[in-house]
Amino acid sequence: MELDITKFSKWHKFDDIFGLEETKSPGVYVLAHWDSVQSKPKSFISKEIFYIGETTKQTIRARLRQFENSAFKEKSGHSGGWTYREKCKAVTKPPKNLYVSFRPEKSSGYKGVAIIKYIERGLLLNYVLKQSNKESPVCNKA
Repeated sequence: MELDITKFSKWHKFDDIFGLEETKSPGVYVLAHWDSVQSKPKSFISKEIFYIGETTKQTIRARLRQFENSAFKEKSGHSGGWTYREKCKAVTKPPKNLYVSFRPEKSSGYKGVAIIKYIERGLLLNYVLKQSNKESPVCNKA
């Protein structure tokens, strides 16, 4: 069985994801700034993508709440949120052009953790290798 790492949700406005049932699982999430609503992601190599993350011990919803707290409320909990605050000049609330696409993982135990980490690392590797990005997304640290 080969794992398709590109099966993600459509892009959702950041503020809208906290009510989505699918965010109540661990998984992988991608954050981007889009000027207009995007259709389902074809790939995750665009320069508009600024963070690719994963969570294995908590839900996507909880992890994105931590991102929000760090990025917009100066609270600890998410290093990518702090980097976003610094590099993207974040204010006190998410900007209107902040979008999230995510992939919940229903498998549990070691298999679920392995799948989540594989997908996140695969997306990061593709980002670096494609279109001469040569670096990780701006808010991901090596």
